[in-house]
Amino acid sequence: MDILIFGVALSAYYTLHSFLASQNIKSVLRNLLVISNRGYRLFFNLIAVFSTLGMIMLFNELRPSVIQEEIKSFPMSGCAFVAIGLVLIIWSMRYYDILEFSGFRDLQHSNKLNTFGPNRFIRHPLYLGILLVMVGWNLIVINGLAATTLIITLVYVFIGIHLEEKKLINQFGESYETYRKTVPKLWPKWQLRN
Repeated sequence: MDILIFGVALSAYYTLHSFLASQNIKSVLRNLLVISNRGYRLFFNLIAVFSTLGMIMLFNELRPSVIQEEIKSFPMSGCAFVAIGLVLIIWSMRYYDILEFSGFRDLQHSNKLNTFGPNRFIRHPLYLGILLVMVGWNLIVINGLAATTLIITLVYVFIGIHLEEKKLINQFGESYETYRKTVPKLWPKWQLRN
């Protein structure tokens, strides 16, 4: 029952994130709250931080009831996945203006498509980094709560990518379409050269 509660809460968390990131909802809420784009980004990130803290608290509350007898885990492999995922997330974030992203500075780079760093190899390196961390965590901590988190996050990532790509096509048009045709979504294509 606790896993079901957590699964519903995590699904609601991801739904809220996508709902608030929607261009239509942004416009409506910006008009209702009478705030700028920058103010909305601050509002969005505050909601994200507090809802993430809520999910962490719920996870920690439910965790003792879910952990059963010790299942053989794969801590070394799991740590490797987590480390690679974190490196990819940090590498990706180096190519974004964190102050703009969070709403602490007005957008100055929003009209430029980011094709630098890991975005040269895959279109969604942050999502891949998150998935690698989740897979690694599931290799370290094998239980129903961790598996539920991975499965729901995996579903959300593909929904999130679909929604984000629609937004990017609207924002960048042909340049994003060209980028989309040449750069893979989540997994790089490595070509060996003779």
